[in-house]
Amino acid sequence: MDFIQNAAFFVLGAVIGWLTNYFFYQRSERKAWLATHPLEERTDEILSMLLQNRLEARWGDKLVERIVVREIPRDTDIPHILHFYVTSLHPKQGETVGIFFRVADSGMNQEYLEVTEVSSQVRIPTTREGHGYYSCQVTFPKNLILGLYKVEFKLADSVGKQNSQFLEFDVVSQ
Repeated sequence: MDFIQNAAFFVLGAVIGWLTNYFFYQRSERKAWLATHPLEERTDEILSMLLQNRLEARWGDKLVERIVVREIPRDTDIPHILHFYVTSLHPKQGETVGIFFRVADSGMNQEYLEVTEVSSQVRIPTTREGHGYYSCQVTFPKNLILGLYKVEFKLADSVGKQNSQFLEFDVVSQ
């Protein structure tokens, strides 16, 4: 009798183990499929459009230029910016430029973001809009010398991986 009970429990344990593994493997494969599915890209585009509309209403200005970042790190666990949307790449002296951008980090552990105007070392406050999107506004003073100005985006994650990216603005006269 003990042999039959042991065999029954062994078979029952094997079936439960197989079902558990099957459920979790199927679930993870489905998540991987959804992550690469065009539907995910469309959902991200719709979310981006909704956030852009909210920012345009808040700022009273249109996000007119999209800049796709070409130099993305090979290690996608390094926090980096995928793309920027700006109200103008050629602001006038005294103008405020809105910047909307998407931060990506495959490790999902990005915890530090600092935006700085390079020549003056002035830190620019950022707002987390949600789902990896951030925004900020840069005001170029009225007495600013005309020419190119860089804004630096410093990113770091909880395991010490760091990255800096730049966005250039050509300031023109009023």
